[in-house]
Amino acid sequence: PLGGGAPPPPPPPGLGGFMGMAAARPATQADMIKGMERRLTKKLMTPKKKKPAAGDASSSSKIDPKTAQWVALQSRKRGVTEEEFVEMASKKAKTVGDILHKVQSFQFEKEGRQSVNAALQEVEELSNEAMSLNEWFFGGFRELRENYPLWNKVEAKLEIIESCIAFNHHIEDFHRSVGRQKGDAIARSAFTRDMLDKAKRSFGVAPSDDIAKWLEAKLPVDESGWDRIKAHIVGEVKVFVQYCKTKGEEAIRRCHEHKGDPAVLKAKDQAAGCLNFCCEVASYVGVDVVKKDMTLAACVELAKEHCRMVLEVYDHFYSKADVHNKSKATSLFEEILRMYKTYTALFGGLRTFANHHDEALGDLRGLRNIVIDITGRLMGHILRIAEAYKDGDGKEGDDTKEVTSWLVYGCKFVSQTLRMVGEVEDEDVRDAIEQFVELDAALSDE
Repeated sequence: PLGGGAPPPPPPPGLGGFMGMAAARPATQADMIKGMERRLTKKLMTPKKKKPAAGDASSSSKIDPKTAQWVALQSRKRGVTEEEFVEMASKKAKTVGDILHKVQSFQFEKEGRQSVNAALQEVEELSNEAMSLNEWFFGGFRELRENYPLWNKVEAKLEIIESCIAFNHHIEDFHRSVGRQKGDAIARSAFTRDMLDKAKRSFGVAPSDDIAKWLEAKLPVDESGWDRIKAHIVGEVKVFVQYCKTKGEEAIRRCHEHKGDPAVLKAKDQAAGCLNFCCEVASYVGVDVVKKDMTLAACVELAKEHCRMVLEVYDHFYSKADVHNKSKATSLFEEILRMYKTYTALFGGLRTFANHHDEALGDLRGLRNIVIDITGRLMGHILRIAEAYKDGDGKEGDDTKEVTSWLVYGCKFVSQTLRMVGEVEDEDVRDAIEQFVELDAALSDE
């Protein structure tokens, strides 16, 4: 709720009721209200009497101590006397209705004569004025809700206005920060990610939904500024994607030359991080924005390079020496399963693109084929383990538990791959699936 914190104590019969009535009484009762004001002011200004002796029944104070304490605090805060503050509060109470009507009726017309910046300044001043009204009421926002029915209708709009203002300030801050970007592609991407994280904490994952809500409420939004932010972010993404792809190509080449260069491990992780970053950006600015200027097609190429590095790592670090090390080998394949979520978010999956080509999405068919190849490698790995046990080369004491465990994992991986790519035509994978079925039957008989 607006105002925050625990609700204030109920207004006393003195000042709290008086402030609420000031705006509600008809003009014909002005004299009566003015007289009431003088009497209450006189009460508040009367010094407290010394505490009477026990048994003196005629000495109870007629001034609510909480009200008196609040008035004293507010007057000191503003550097005025208590009588002056009461007079100021009375005048402010009479303006509540007018302020709330202005908030309720505020509308920004794009085709009008007022600029976005001028409209933002106007609505921000209006919002600040409305949100500070609680400072003049002992009961705070609760008293406003009780004594001014219009406040309950305006409160929701004030929340929308405040979020709209904050977003426009975010646009300004982002543009100012862009000039401070320095360093290579990694440093620039880290800077952009930091800006995205701040924005998501304030406005959620997809500001476009809020923008539509603000425009529907006839609030000013710097749409051209937002378009420039999106273009800048996507441009930074494209640079980072190309950087990671180049690093991946270099790492694969070195891996071939040196028969297993560990640089490929770093390049693989960097590519995976870049693809996840692309996914965050797409959620923030919209996939259609990332699809422009072939940025999404570049992401497809990076995804292919990432898959190639996974295969390189498997061939040089996992396939032979660690054939029985399930936790080590599955951690590599789990990376591909996590990428499936990214493929879905960025490309809509790989299933629907098996038989047609979208230039803006690049070589999705090629990515699909590499994913199928990786699936075939995992299935072959599992079948080799099963063959080793059949020939008596398995670990002692494990019986068939390890084979069964690997088969369960293989089924999980193949199932998710098929959901991602659809029916597979690859003969090696088809043969491996048949061998999985036979292996399952053999294990069931033991």
